Amino acid sequence: MADDPDSAILASTFLDSALDIAQRAADAAEQVIHRYYATQDFAVAIKADRTPVMHRGELVLGVSAAGEFGERAWAVRSGGAFMRGRSGETKPLRVSTTDAFGADTAISTGNLKSLAASSGWGVLGDLVGRVGRIRGYGDFLHYHLLAGGAIDLVIESDLNILDIAALVVIVREAGGTFTDLHGSAIDVDTRSALAGPPALHALALAAFGAAEKQQA
Repeated sequence: MADDPDSAILASTFLDSALDIAQRAADAAEQVIHRYYATQDFAVAIKADRTPVMHRGELVLGVSAAGEFGERAWAVRSGGAFMRGRSGETKPLRVSTTDAFGADTAISTGNLKSLAASSGWGVLGDLVGRVGRIRGYGDFLHYHLLAGGAIDLVIESDLNILDIAALVVIVREAGGTFTDLHGSAIDVDTRSALAGPPALHALALAAFGAAEKQQA
């Protein structure tokens, strides 16, 4: 049987090497960020819409470095997700087992401008009324919390793939489901996010889908 080139390229040795490179890049990035974190001596620049993490269109490795927050999370495809905290201890990440919206359920949202102008706004309002907590952690933080089981669902309607690419891998490897708000797979054109434990994700996706059909 002929060797599968994709399997060879993505062999464990390759992913281990790629993860090591990504970790060292994160170390360097944290040093640069630390110098600017507590100062006003910087300028804001808009980054080009390019992505450095994709293998033939599939996200396979992610490192989320939050040095000033004391956390770093990482994952490789089929290798699990992990986090190192301030203590230096590394622990595996796993999403919650929540399978229904109720008093113990926590949702976090990010940017919602587009959602506010769509039928999905009413869905979000309904979900907020059914859960115990609603937060707006945003950025990397709510995905770290989601992957670790501290919150149950993340909803965003206006984002860039550069902001979530690494986090997609981490959440998936922690056992979560990560799509856009329409249920489509994450790719370079993704502009929204719906992420959570599989059962809860399915319930939320069905609600958003039903609202879209009624509006059509």
